[in-house]
Amino acid sequence: MKAENYYFIDNVSKEFSKQKVLKNFKAKIPKGNIVGLLGPNGAGKTTLFKCLLGLYNYTGQISIHEASDSKLLDKTQVAGMVGEPSFYENFTVKDNLKIAMVYADTSKEEVINLIKKLDIEYYLDKKIKKCSLGMRQRVAIAMTLIKKSDLILLDEPTNGLDPEGIRDLRNFLKDICHKEGKTVLLSSHILSEMSLVCDKAIFMNKGKCLGKSDNVKDLEDQYMKLIN
Repeated sequence: MKAENYYFIDNVSKEFSKQKVLKNFKAKIPKGNIVGLLGPNGAGKTTLFKCLLGLYNYTGQISIHEASDSKLLDKTQVAGMVGEPSFYENFTVKDNLKIAMVYADTSKEEVINLIKKLDIEYYLDKKIKKCSLGMRQRVAIAMTLIKKSDLILLDEPTNGLDPEGIRDLRNFLKDICHKEGKTVLLSSHILSEMSLVCDKAIFMNKGKCLGKSDNVKDLEDQYMKLIN
């Protein structure tokens, strides 16, 4: 029987000013899958992402399990797009991507391929401040993926994207997970879209993991039953 490879979030808690935002959150994220993190505003999704990225201190453990081996997750193994993307507004798309490359072990050829897949090659010389919301989102995703991490966190990645852009992103994420072995944990309020892109789902509310699902066809019904 083949051993399961996964990321394990084990009893992770985080509090601000003595108010617990994450409460012993516990979940497995199978490697090579697109996993949806579903919960209402204020559920703790963004806080969990920031813990995974190493931006917050927390109690508990986050580890990687491969075959019979396990080790703590290092923040260098994770890339994420959380909250409002940060750009050099007066710089071009190309310049922002070059800056992202400084901190990543990524070849020029790999970046060119990424640019083509995300359909931003015709906007490279345009200043970020003049780009549409959808294009800014595409560039932010490219800057995140330049890091070449195995675990990718995307917080509301379809914001600002038109239907064609959402479809392209969906296909792109499936490619990098199912063909390249990346793992994506993403959040979105568009449950119909999550059903189309995700392999599995994790439900959370009020800082706790409510459960998981391998059946992503009726996420809305499952979500409403657990949240209510």
